[in-house]
Amino acid sequence: MMTKQAELKQQAYASGLKSRALSVLIYLIDRSNADLTCFPAIPTMAEQLHISLSTVKRALKELVDTGFLKKDSRFCENNRGQTSNLYTLIFREESPTPENDNNPDHRDSIEPAAQSIPTGEYKAERITFAAIASKQKKCDHEPQETTTEQPSQHEPKPCIYHIDTPVHTVLLHGFNNRLWLYR
Repeated sequence: MMTKQAELKQQAYASGLKSRALSVLIYLIDRSNADLTCFPAIPTMAEQLHISLSTVKRALKELVDTGFLKKDSRFCENNRGQTSNLYTLIFREESPTPENDNNPDHRDSIEPAAQSIPTGEYKAERITFAAIASKQKKCDHEPQETTTEQPSQHEPKPCIYHIDTPVHTVLLHGFNNRLWLYR
């Protein structure tokens, strides 16, 4: 079973309150006791919610006008003036439904996105390492030697103009509407 505070939060989120009023209402719900009352000072609410005093006052007025809140002024004994107000949260047995909620005229419709079909011609090739190795060509260019840390091992590098890898082909010859598929 949900607490009254949890049910009040659900009602608050389902309402059409402005964001400032909603944040003040959630603040009051979080600080309310079992009787759904609390008494934070307006400057304290403004400071903790990072909003101005006038914004807190407007939000409280909106909450009173919409029936979420009852505000009672409290005074000190010995006629020393007013203290913080007592705020009583009003729990509604039936949560208010937002306008147009569950109305058949305003149902959400989910349609699949239109598929965009690319225009132009594309050539798709399946590329494997075996296919790349078989396409390597022999040439008459002078092979370049590579030297590793051990001077006795020299391996000729393949001619740069005849390496047939997808990246090399794209870099040397351009994309030319070629779609590469890797596996």
